[in-house]
Amino acid sequence: MKGLIKSLIIILVIFVVIPITLLFVFVFDTSRMNVTYDENFNGEKWTNALVMDSLDHTVSEKKVKFSVTESDINNFIKVTLKDSPEITQYLTQLAVDIKDDSYELSASGKYTVFETRARLTVKLSRELVTNGEEQKEALVLQIQNLTLGRITKLKEVIMFFVKQFLNNDMMDNFVQDFNLHFDLANDKLFIYMDDLKGLINDVASDDGGNSDFFFTFLNDFFDQNLITFSFYADEAFSVEVDLEPLTGNDFGDGQYVYYPMEYENTTTNLTINGVTKKLSLDVIKEALVALLDAGLIEETDLSKVSDYLFNGYKVNGLENNAPDADLSVIGINNKATYPGFNLVAATSLEDIVSNSVASFQDYNPAEDEFDLANIHEADINTFLKSQELFGNKFFLTREVADDEYKVSYIALDNAYINLTDENAYMSLGLNLNGLETIITLAMANDETNTDPEKLIYDVENIYFGAEEEGFDVSDETRSFLYETLAETIQDGAFTFSNDGKMTISFDSFIDEAINSVNTGNPVYDNMYKSFLQNDADFSIVVVGDQITDNSTVRITATRRI
Repeated sequence: MKGLIKSLIIILVIFVVIPITLLFVFVFDTSRMNVTYDENFNGEKWTNALVMDSLDHTVSEKKVKFSVTESDINNFIKVTLKDSPEITQYLTQLAVDIKDDSYELSASGKYTVFETRARLTVKLSRELVTNGEEQKEALVLQIQNLTLGRITKLKEVIMFFVKQFLNNDMMDNFVQDFNLHFDLANDKLFIYMDDLKGLINDVASDDGGNSDFFFTFLNDFFDQNLITFSFYADEAFSVEVDLEPLTGNDFGDGQYVYYPMEYENTTTNLTINGVTKKLSLDVIKEALVALLDAGLIEETDLSKVSDYLFNGYKVNGLENNAPDADLSVIGINNKATYPGFNLVAATSLEDIVSNSVASFQDYNPAEDEFDLANIHEADINTFLKSQELFGNKFFLTREVADDEYKVSYIALDNAYINLTDENAYMSLGLNLNGLETIITLAMANDETNTDPEKLIYDVENIYFGAEEEGFDVSDETRSFLYETLAETIQDGAFTFSNDGKMTISFDSFIDEAINSVNTGNPVYDNMYKSFLQNDADFSIVVVGDQITDNSTVRITATRRI
């Protein structure tokens, strides 16, 4: 009996006591990563701030910069796990430490009286990864070390067994919903940059609204290698977009001419903290901050109030766009007389053309041709700048302290047409929180156009920045711009289609010109009207072969033979 008891004790020691002792000696670990949490951290507000604060450096550094700090990551993990008690009852801490050249992920767990801690060290990099017969750029995570309690070199042990039973394709299938891929031979996990763009699109579609401006172009920045990553500096993961190549516009000296909107010519002022300032986008931003800080508007009012400050008082039937808030703190005492920028009076292309009709007093009935009108390129741009195209903007805001707010903006704030006898160029100004970047649509005459009373152009290329330094935008960005222009240029004589056609139509103007013939002599009037209605064909040509010219659109009536 004594021998049996002794044997049982030996078995117990070998298979129970020793393993448990070893488990406690080598795996038991009550330590935690030293992390200071912000108890007021809000995940939704942080996400909004990440996008908004990315625009802080547009003017000073010509960059859009996203920066996620170690503190941000740990606070976000904590609030995310907070609502998952089924996890947190076992997982007592999950945190990240950003070191000089690596990331350490720490996971501490507890089950009854047993506690342990696992630490995973990884390195992030941007690399070219072989994909079939080509190389594609990817964001790569390489596993460097894994420890559990006091047990080190676990990575080697685990990866040895993983490689015995699994391969890259099998591992890829486990995470296919996230577009992640494995390189088991080199202990790597990676995502292709193309798939990372997809994640950005998901963010854009979830956010919605005019912020699509931002995310649509961000995809192109990826394609053009204008985005750089910083993985470890200042204990943060940072992404920077270089905007320098996109600000080239040449101001009349280059191939594609761009003329800035002359906001300095506005006569409208706002008063910010007792100081009167001439209206600009930055002054509107200051005004919004002043209204938010004073509690006169809510963050949800930002879109309506910014639209009013930009465009001025508008009436549509019984409704108007004036906000309900008291605006006297920014110098607006009568909301119904506030003009906004008021740079260009509301007008239509037909109004501009009608004012260009030649005098029939100069018409010689013996001649076979008569120039009905000469419309200057500058006049067409006056019409273009009066459209609601510049309503395409969005303002972001966040509360940085109690009753203290910060505002950033992105706005499509300018457009200009350059015409030649063969081409047309439309330049758009995309203002990123004070930095003007330039988008140019290069168009050619539509050779299929058989209507002599229309000018029709097809978009050939769209350049972001100067052609030599910028880039031709993607098909996705093209479609986005086409839709934006089609929705916002709401004049029957000037239209933009979703397939990239710009049309300037003069048919309705010609009918109006015929009906408005008035020389003061009824006999002459009837003769001229009869000629135009019954005996004339009309043609439209652009006079001017240089982009820098102020070209003329000439409408000619030719006697029908």
